[in-house]
Amino acid sequence: MNSTELMLKYKHDTLGQFRDLKDAIESLDAADFQGTDKIEVFEAVHEVLLKMVKTSGATIEAVAGKRN
Repeated sequence: MNSTELMLKYKHDTLGQFRDLKDAIESLDAADFQGTDKIEVFEAVHEVLLKMVKTSGATIEAVAGKRN
């Protein structure tokens, strides 16, 4: 995959993940904040954020490697 394709894939994936994060965070409701479902939302958001960091790092390394 060339660097242009890599960046387009990164952009597409990241925008989708931000939409998923937004939806998950908006599902939180203070009225039922004590429920066990809410910790699952936090854990899911955390997992997506970790995946995004990993993907970003790999993309940066791949693009930087192609520049050198």
